[in-house]
Order: sequence, then C-alpha cells, then structure tokens
Amino acid sequence: MRSSKKSLRKILKLLLFLIDVLFIPGLSLAVFVYLLGDIKQLFHINMPHKKHTSGQSVNSWNWRVESYSDFVYHRVSDYVTDDITNFLIAAEPCHPPVKPGMIYNGTANVDYDGLFLISTSASNLENRRILRHMYNRYDNTKPYRIRAVFLVGRSSDLIVQANIEREDYQFRDIIQGNFTDHYANLTYKTIMGYRWARLYCRKVKVMLKMDDDVYLDVFKFFDYFLPIIPRRRRTVYGFLNFQPKVFREGKYKVDKGEYAKNTYPDFTSGFFIVPTLDILDDLYQVSKIIRFVHLEDVFTYGLVREAMIDVQLVHLDTITYEWKVYKDCVNDYKYRCKYMAVESPLSELLPCYDQVMTFRRQLGLPGGADKEIQLRH
Repeated sequence: MRSSKKSLRKILKLLLFLIDVLFIPGLSLAVFVYLLGDIKQLFHINMPHKKHTSGQSVNSWNWRVESYSDFVYHRVSDYVTDDITNFLIAAEPCHPPVKPGMIYNGTANVDYDGLFLISTSASNLENRRILRHMYNRYDNTKPYRIRAVFLVGRSSDLIVQANIEREDYQFRDIIQGNFTDHYANLTYKTIMGYRWARLYCRKVKVMLKMDDDVYLDVFKFFDYFLPIIPRRRRTVYGFLNFQPKVFREGKYKVDKGEYAKNTYPDFTSGFFIVPTLDILDDLYQVSKIIRFVHLEDVFTYGLVREAMIDVQLVHLDTITYEWKVYKDCVNDYKYRCKYMAVESPLSELLPCYDQVMTFRRQLGLPGGADKEIQLRH
C-alpha cells in the first residue's frame, strides 16, 4: 500500500514537472503566435501563401529585413501584383475618369502638354521642392504646361511619412505605393507610375519617366518630341544598352535565382525614359506575368518590353548620366550643346535652369520666366 502511494506521489510529481516544463512555454508560444498577427499588420509583413500543385507560387512573398542607419523592411515578390502597385496616396488626376476605377477614355480637352513621372526617395524632400518649382509652375515652363508627379513608397520613418502626407495635402502631386521605399523596389515604383498614368493622365501630348536627380531642359525636350511623338507608335526612347552583361557582384548584382542568363535583353537606362502613350496598357498588364527582377530598367524596358514583341527601343544621344560630359559640352558650345537632360547633383539643378534661361534670352528665344528662378521656401 505504501509502495503504491509512493508510486502515485512520483507520478504526480512527474505530471507537475511536465506541466511546469511544457505547459507554460507552450502557453507562451500560443500567445506569441496570436500576437504575431498584430506584428505582421504593424510591419506589413506577408507570410508565404500556399502554392498550386503545379508548383507555381501565387502572391508568395520572400521577405527579409535589412539594417541600415534607419530600420528598413522591404519585401520582394516573384511577380508585380495589383496589391503592390495600389495607390496608398494618389495624386490629383489630370483628367478624372468617368467612374472610379475606369480608365480615362481621352475625350476631354488637352490640359497638359507633358506628364512627368518622377521617381524619388521618400526622404528627398529638397529634390521634390526644387523640381516642383521648376516643372509645376507655368511661369517657369511657358508656353508648355507640365504635370509633374512624384513616385514614392511607404516609409518606416514617421517623420518622413508625415512629410509625404503633408506634401500631398498641399500639392496633390504624390503617388505612394503599397511597398517599402527602397532601392530594391524601384521596379514597383515605375510600374505603379505607369498604372496611375493609364488611369488618370492619358490625355497628354508626351510623357516621360525620370529620376529626381535629373536636370531637364524642358524647351529642348518639347522642341524635340512634340513633332515626332504623334507619328510614332509602340516606342521607348532613352539611353540604350546593347547586349548588357549581368553583374553578379556590386551595386547592380543579380543572382542566378533572380535571373539565370548571363546577358539581358537590350534595355534603356531608367534615369530618363520617354515611352509612347499607346504602350501603357500592355506594359502594365505584361509586367504582371514576367518574373520580377529588382533592376527596374532591366525589368521594365528589357524583359517586359521584349515580351511585348513589337515595341522598339530608340537611343537618345541627347541625354547623359555623366555630369562632366554635360558641363564640358555646355562650356564649349553654350546653348548649341546637344544635351537636353543629365543626371545632376542636387546643388546644380537650379543653376542649370538659370544658365539655360540666360542662354535663351541671349538668343532671343521664348520660354520660361523673364528672370532667374527665386525658389520659395
């Protein structure tokens, strides 16, 4: 009897031990899993979805966290999706659609000569302030009317995000997508811009996409493109790269898991692009069925363009990403210098404009303000 009582005590002690060892951590794990749902919502983390039996992933996410001076979270999808390119903030339309969500059918009068889609980092407040003043003020672009909008992603920095929302409230020229603002997400940013353009700003004469560190002489731009764009179809103008090599190291690194071939299709560099408006619908739809590559010019103007079959690339030798080449040309030839656009240091954006306008006044050419720009804070 005593031995059975001792055995019972041992069993009870063992049970208490197991409860102490297993139950409490298990309960903690259950609580953690429950709270994980809120954590996912907080940081916009999408866990991988189930796959089809064929093995093709549908909206499956690979996600990672990268540490910089500020916390940066970004996600990379196998494909561009409607969800990623949704507008968290959408700039005021050039021409409102007949009904919400409808593609504008182009029946209204033309209000703008050009649409400028400007890819910008969420934190580049000063770049946007200068470019907004240069391109969205008719006094500085007359006789041409320009609609310039800025493409950004979400920011985890609350101050930066608040600045974006304040800019949008004041200027209505911000388009913010449902992805983290990060270099690896430039492809999403570009496709989002084209999606917005096809919905809300089709009735313009010419459209361009450029980076926020590009200086553009709007007068040379319109003088060049307005005569030829009406006669061209399914064309992309830019700085053409022939049979470009795939880099496996460095800033433009793409591993074989993302792109297996050793060369890309010919593509135009993304810092300055002029597509004809008739490719917008196909470009957006085809971008959703081509496997994602994070280099936006390779993806958009190489892989997607190639899949569209009948879209041609035209090289522009009137643009350059080399600042010294541009400055040497201007020093040698003044306004006869052939370049209309150049990647520019931030400090040179306004001086470039002022110099161009001085040249035009000296030559008696019309356009722009009668004196140098006074940037208003």
